[in-house]
Amino acid sequence: AQARIDAGDTANLVPTVKKKFEKAFDAATKVYEDPKATQAEINDAWSDLMDAIHYLEFQEGDKTKLEDLIEIAETLSEEDYTADTWTAVVEALEEAKATASDEDAVQNDIDASYESLYKAMKALESVADRSMLETVIARAETIDLDQYFDDGKEDFTKALEDAKALGTDATQKQVDAAATALSEAMANLRKYPSIEELEALLEQMESKDLSGYTAASAAAFIAAKNNLAAALA
Repeated sequence: AQARIDAGDTANLVPTVKKKFEKAFDAATKVYEDPKATQAEINDAWSDLMDAIHYLEFQEGDKTKLEDLIEIAETLSEEDYTADTWTAVVEALEEAKATASDEDAVQNDIDASYESLYKAMKALESVADRSMLETVIARAETIDLDQYFDDGKEDFTKALEDAKALGTDATQKQVDAAATALSEAMANLRKYPSIEELEALLEQMESKDLSGYTAASAAAFIAAKNNLAAALA
């Protein structure tokens, strides 16, 4: 035991283990130097010292990487990520902080906390961009279904309900799919024919100045206008 101390093996011990070893060593030294020590005292001192020597393997760990990762994690903002993945980071971060502040933490504990926090941070999912979905929902909510045929109404209503019910944890893929489904449902609605609306549309088309457009697009526009006029007739 003296040789291990002389070699500096206790320098990097965790504080609790170091105190345990030094206490056992001091007690063993007193028994060793006491000519009146009984065999039972010698045996006890021997046993305690052997136990303490066993704990010399518990060296104080290097927390540098863990502390760096904690610092990075603390720069993240909750509102940028989905609730589930953020909760996992919060839990791992609390564990990592506890390990970093534990003076008795050994390298295995430190490595485990680092790995847990790293995996949680890597698994973070960003909150989806819902701007397109919100635009489509706003447009859908202006539609008066009384002006449309029954075919397509049920699909449209369901698509709108699904889009509005989409939670904040939805992935970008889910948000985009909901926007697409609602857009398609709107496109599939068929409005009751209205002479007044057609007349208003034809009037707008006839007043359109086509001088700033290509010949091909102007020709297509004129053909559509003529078809509309024929339908009204």
